[in-house]
Amino acid sequence: MTWRQGTSYLRFLAGLRQFLNSPVSFEQARAALAHALQHREENFLQMLRQCVYANPASPYLPLLRRAGCAYEDIADGVRREGLEKFLARLKTAGVWVSFDEFKSAQQDFNNYALSATCEVSSGGSSGQTARSHLDLDYLEFRSYYDHLFFQMLDLYRGPYMSTTQLTLDGTSP
Repeated sequence: MTWRQGTSYLRFLAGLRQFLNSPVSFEQARAALAHALQHREENFLQMLRQCVYANPASPYLPLLRRAGCAYEDIADGVRREGLEKFLARLKTAGVWVSFDEFKSAQQDFNNYALSATCEVSSGGSSGQTARSHLDLDYLEFRSYYDHLFFQMLDLYRGPYMSTTQLTLDGTSP
């Protein structure tokens, strides 16, 4: 374990108690998601600046450079066209990564801007074991979605089971 990993684990553990002892109300979850949606474009641009343009090892950086996209170009495009339209334009310009490319270099796609992460890994049932990072900010944000989902569908009343099976093209396997 590296020094960076050790300090990251300690920060994760230090925040875990507060995370587990801070239940979220339906109103808090709704407000947090509304705020995130309202600031979605700014959040995307901040993540892009921190995780891609400030990270020389980012696998997206060569793709963006090849497409002639400086950060300012993307920021202007997102503000002018909106996030979805501009992302579609980037994909057309060749700024995308295939699933196989992602799986073969998954470690390169980790978000190193996260401050308190815990490294997790898949069981490797479909091939090579994949490692990724999990942080409390993500878990907190995910809990907002889950809370609204459970509340809206009245799933807190009884047992509930969820399974997920995804394909790349969105079809059922």
